Amino acid sequence: VRINLARAIYKEADIYLLDDCLSSVDGRVGKHIFHECIKGFLKNFVCVLVINNPLPLEDSDNVIVLNKGRLEFHGTFNNFKEWNNQEVKLELNWDALYESQNSEKNEAQALVPNEACSANVYEEFNKEGKVKKSVYYAYYLCGGGWKIFLIVAICSIAAHAAASWTDYFVSFWVDMEQELSAFRMNQTTNLPEYRNLESRYEIIMTTYSLVMLAAAVFTVLQALTFYFFTIKASIKIHKTVIGKIINAFMTFFDNHLSGNVLNRLSRDVTIIDEQMPCVMLDSLKVILSMYGVLIIITSVNWYFIIPSIILTAVVYQTRRMYMNTGRCLKRLEGAARSPLIGHLTATLEGLTTMRASNAQARLSNEFERHQDLYSSALYMNLATSRAFGFYLDATGTIYSSIIIFSFLILKTGNA
Repeated sequence: VRINLARAIYKEADIYLLDDCLSSVDGRVGKHIFHECIKGFLKNFVCVLVINNPLPLEDSDNVIVLNKGRLEFHGTFNNFKEWNNQEVKLELNWDALYESQNSEKNEAQALVPNEACSANVYEEFNKEGKVKKSVYYAYYLCGGGWKIFLIVAICSIAAHAAASWTDYFVSFWVDMEQELSAFRMNQTTNLPEYRNLESRYEIIMTTYSLVMLAAAVFTVLQALTFYFFTIKASIKIHKTVIGKIINAFMTFFDNHLSGNVLNRLSRDVTIIDEQMPCVMLDSLKVILSMYGVLIIITSVNWYFIIPSIILTAVVYQTRRMYMNTGRCLKRLEGAARSPLIGHLTATLEGLTTMRASNAQARLSNEFERHQDLYSSALYMNLATSRAFGFYLDATGTIYSSIIIFSFLILKTGNA
């Protein structure tokens, strides 16, 4: 019945004649078909519905009663309730009929949640607010728990500390090279000061080489441990998702239709596998490098702590302002992707019916509408993220300019 109704809708005729199409389905499905299909899609067309069950009469525009080929009644539903013809014996108990309808509705509501009855193949609800800490904690557990995470943290901190310490050693190297060059130019290399300075120079170069080697080793260890952490998390998430879907009840697929499920298994899983590890590693490197730079700058001149605090406050407030918008736009992008995937899946499943009904143009227009909505959400998200990045780069450039000009203006012996 539902397939034939879908084919009839695709035809887009002016008049529809439906011969007792609701008798082969139960009351809840019949009511849904009547309201969504006949009263919904066909509301602007002439629709003649032949029925034996009087339930749809209440929502009908006109009621026609035929008896042995003769027109017995034509009018509204209210007039039909008051109409009584002995020749046409319509012995209907309307009160009992309404009670039966209400009990059937209550029974359907008790068995199936309201959300399941109103589910749409092209609909997905957005979550609001911040991401719960339990989500991060679940990913943390999937990656191996606190042991692997502690190893990743130690290797990351050690690698960036060693890299920042090498930058700090450069100043000592330059100063000692200048002093050694002065001794050589004055031809006073036989003095004890020169020999002491030369021995200190060798110690600094040896220490610098060892720190560089330690930075390289800890960087490789950081990359390997982080790789195993994300790989283990992705594998466990894959197994969990596939296991849940395979062992799910049929009510799950009634509440979460194909577009939503494919959206989770395609784009979202791709983000977890490919984008999320790169973003996490880059964020960890940027945060640790930023702290290392701030420590080195403030060690040169403690006055630089004032613009550093101002920069940190500005970046933090900017991040708070962006995160609300960026989070909502990312969720909007995901919600706009589900209708696109659901429409494509439904079109491929009904490809034969679509071609038989010559509905290619109509479905193509619907697909383009879903595509335009998704593209709008996607490019809005990209534009806001690029604007946020540009603002942070501009703030960092201003901060770097202040530090450079401060070195030129102020007298800093360690610089």
